[in-house]
Amino acid sequence: MQSLPLEPKIETPSKFIVRLYAAIDDPNVKSIIWSRHEASFLILDKEDFQQNVLPMISKTSEFSGFIRQLNAYGFKKRNNIDVNVREYAHPNFIRNRFDLLTKLSRRSTGIIKSESASLQNNIKFLNESNFRLTSEVLTLKNKVEEQDKKIKTLMEMFQQMFNMQADKGDGLGTGKFSERQLDYKEKKRKSPKYLRDGGANQHDDYNDFF
Repeated sequence: MQSLPLEPKIETPSKFIVRLYAAIDDPNVKSIIWSRHEASFLILDKEDFQQNVLPMISKTSEFSGFIRQLNAYGFKKRNNIDVNVREYAHPNFIRNRFDLLTKLSRRSTGIIKSESASLQNNIKFLNESNFRLTSEVLTLKNKVEEQDKKIKTLMEMFQQMFNMQADKGDGLGTGKFSERQLDYKEKKRKSPKYLRDGGANQHDDYNDFF
């Protein structure tokens, strides 16, 4: 007896996806609608959606449970200009593309947990990197402050040395000016004119210097 050929298995989207699509496509539902480009949907009123629409889509009555279901099917949240509007999208969830709905499958709990663990590890790595960078910045800041203190100390020392040199060069009996006076007097005493006059007018030595 010849066996009959098996009929091809017809894939159908999950009830959750069908009900979600129907609710968004229903013109009487105002709390959840298609976006302008019809490749994502918007939840305009969370409270109204949770009370009046969510019970028709899912067994859960909690909005957080609905979000977990979206994540399980691979929906991604998008940033919307209006912070009060929640927008979600999936590349196979597009208006009037019923043929794509069968490609939306619920991921296993193990995959979700694995992705969650990977995300947690990434967050931990970023926190550790941020801590290291903060420590390095503080260390560099301390080094710069220490360097500034050393430079300030050196500048003060140079200023003191400069002031001391300036003090030695002032007055009539000190520093370089005094040495010039003594040198001038010594040369004058050894001059023939000074010896011939017998050292007369010695009190004019200072005035002669000028």
